[in-house]
Amino acid sequence: MFSRFHDAVNSGDVALIAKTIDEAVDPNLLFRTPVPNGMTGVQALKQVRVTLLHAFPDLHVAIQDVIAEGGKVDVVAGSRPTHHPFRTREPTCRHGVLGRSAGELAG
Repeated sequence: MFSRFHDAVNSGDVALIAKTIDEAVDPNLLFRTPVPNGMTGVQALKQVRVTLLHAFPDLHVAIQDVIAEGGKVDVVAGSRPTHHPFRTREPTCRHGVLGRSAGELAG
């Protein structure tokens, strides 16, 4: 299930990402990243993915480590996207992001 989610995220296809989130992510997801419009759960996760693709259209995430226990997954991932113009922010054209996320997958 995690691999399917990861493949969808790297596809850059917003519709596929949203569909996979609906099918693979627990609807009661506790999503702690602040989203400006106050969305929560899977809706917030979808919005963050869309926002990231707008700011970093060449975003590709490489998984560095996965720890799975029961239905919980902890992921350390790296990426080297290029920051493009987004909203009112000027592009930096910088590379390099390292992230960590933890979550609970359905199914």
